[in-house]
Amino acid sequence: MKKIIIPILILVVLIIGGFWFKDMRQIPGAAVNPITEDFVSEKLGIAFNYKPDPSDQTYKTKTLEEGNVVYVYDEGIIKPQDGQFVEVFFKDINETLKDAIRRLIMPDTPTNCKISIRDDGKGFVSASISYENLTPEENKLLEEDWYYWLELNDRCTPKYSASNGLSYFAYYPEFPDRFFFFSIGQYGISNKDGEMWQNTFKVLPLKQ
Repeated sequence: MKKIIIPILILVVLIIGGFWFKDMRQIPGAAVNPITEDFVSEKLGIAFNYKPDPSDQTYKTKTLEEGNVVYVYDEGIIKPQDGQFVEVFFKDINETLKDAIRRLIMPDTPTNCKISIRDDGKGFVSASISYENLTPEENKLLEEDWYYWLELNDRCTPKYSASNGLSYFAYYPEFPDRFFFFSIGQYGISNKDGEMWQNTFKVLPLKQ
């Protein structure tokens, strides 16, 4: 009888242990490295997916981290610094997004430069900088040439003002110590799932 009971007990222990191990893998934080993004910066606390389908050899998308900026670009076509990028800005947790942008980016810009804040319900608050309250003469010039709008915005800050390409500031309320500026332009860089890399962007807690 003992010879029969012992194998049964061993089998029961193995089954229970198997279920316990399976449950451990499903507990958040139990995995050694749960981050699955292609690019991760612990220093900046960001992550995103950018790698294209391995079977697509048209472009070789790369990333380059320099200081607080991460460039996403197609190797052999343009320089990293001419590609798309996300820049990370650090701020006081009690400082509003608008106050932080004005302090860090445009402290000496004309009073006509406006910071517009918008919540699209996408998990972050976006912001843009543009030149407002045009004079009659400026309005006339703008009617004659639409691109004059870009020149006006450049009076605020050439690098961060609204342009004819996709660019925006992003602030995630869950992480009040930082905000981000995305410069995308007029083309997209997608990952193997067809998603634009900026749409896979995640903010991570900074390591103390």
